[in-house]
Amino acid sequence: MKYLYCLVVCISLLSALPVYAQNQTRSLTADEAYVEAIRLRQQGKLLESELLFRALLDAKADMLFSLEIARIYYEEGNSKKALAAFKQIKKDFKLPPVVLGRVNGYIRELELQRGRFNYYASYLSEDDFDKRNEGAYFLPGLGTLDAVISQEHRWGWYHSLGLTKRVSPIWLFNTRVSITDYEGINKDSSSLSLKFDNTLSPKRRFVEISSQLSRSYGEEDKKYITYGIKYGYEIGLKKSAIIPSIGYYVLENNNNDDYRGDRKTADITIINPLTVKRTRLNFNWYWNNYNDDEKATRNRSVSLRKSFPTRIGTFAISASNSKTDYQAIDSFWNVKRSDTNSRRGVEYCPKLWKVGEIICVTGSRNRRDVNIPFYDNFEEDVYNGYINFSF
Repeated sequence: MKYLYCLVVCISLLSALPVYAQNQTRSLTADEAYVEAIRLRQQGKLLESELLFRALLDAKADMLFSLEIARIYYEEGNSKKALAAFKQIKKDFKLPPVVLGRVNGYIRELELQRGRFNYYASYLSEDDFDKRNEGAYFLPGLGTLDAVISQEHRWGWYHSLGLTKRVSPIWLFNTRVSITDYEGINKDSSSLSLKFDNTLSPKRRFVEISSQLSRSYGEEDKKYITYGIKYGYEIGLKKSAIIPSIGYYVLENNNNDDYRGDRKTADITIINPLTVKRTRLNFNWYWNNYNDDEKATRNRSVSLRKSFPTRIGTFAISASNSKTDYQAIDSFWNVKRSDTNSRRGVEYCPKLWKVGEIICVTGSRNRRDVNIPFYDNFEEDVYNGYINFSF
């Protein structure tokens, strides 16, 4: 049964009636009010139609009428009113999953048209346990040195502010500024990234053009510039997707010409592998070539993430393993250096009243092993708390 309520229609706004009728009012059902609003809109009487639209939305009379009003705003190109209406609908009604997905799609698209900001802030706490392989090492000119064991604690803050905006029917623009600020040590850094991609295209293939300026502050000020292009294709399966891509990037270094060169990449991302929901598996390969051939590296990695949504929040587990092979033979040890890095982590994002899962805590154990005994092998415990929201 439709809700009955009284809508005050200012007859004077209709201009077709004489002055003595200006203060008259009449009661309408939700159906009648919606039909009247559409009729007024078709006649070009937008102000009068808006009064009825606003009354229907505020009265929470019917989910379908509210959705139709939001859709009309969207089709008329009134992004501000459409976005406000869709957000109000999410707040006022318990939407079926399919409808909720479509409403979220409208909201995302409208936010991209307007420009959507994202802020991410994280507290960093890191404990390094640095232990070279046990034993004594004879170094010509230095004599015999024992392995060094040390422990270091670092803490600081990471801030990141990004903007994503739709610049054409299929192209998105994204820019982000990031700052890492450690307390008491010279390991601070900052970066500025710019990216264009056509992920809004209905076609399965996509292009990404990006550049990044990075700067590190320590014993010396270092600047790095990376820019390039990536091509990819999405292979849609029944309950999962496979996304392979390749990329080429130019590497610039303002401090050392030896590290100027290029990077070639290849990625395969599998969403919901073996139809396991909320899982992401990624394989990555990249090859760094520099002006100094001895510094060239070959890298490969695999990472897995699985999330578990619950009534009190979302839990997630992750694991990654990577290997970096240096192409030149270490002249001192007469062997090619190879580093293996592994990471195991957990994350929890509690559901907070009205704001959702914008605050999370994470913990991970990172480990590096080097095939040359004298280089650092370390284990690192990292604990983060972060806030991540869009506006």
